[in-house]
Amino acid sequence: LGAAFGAAGGGAARTIDWSPQGDEVLVGLDPGGLLALPLEPGGAARVVAAVDGVGSAEWSPTGMSVAFAAGRIGDGYRELAIVPATPSRGAAEYS
Repeated sequence: LGAAFGAAGGGAARTIDWSPQGDEVLVGLDPGGLLALPLEPGGAARVVAAVDGVGSAEWSPTGMSVAFAAGRIGDGYRELAIVPATPSRGAAEYS
């Protein structure tokens, strides 16, 4: 998973959420980034958001967007971010 972000040594899953349609899993990585992993064999993972310090992440009820806590400060997070989750919009850059 970490290779999708160009991270040396990979990343650990910090948060996981099933899509409302049940066809993808949203994975928040530590030290950062959100991936959508298709459950269909042969499907490619896609970057939903390239961001450091991802906390809890969840799909919207329609699956068209993702909300997540961002910007790790100590043991907490500084803000809530909402980004499109659709592949046609590409990865959201959030800082």
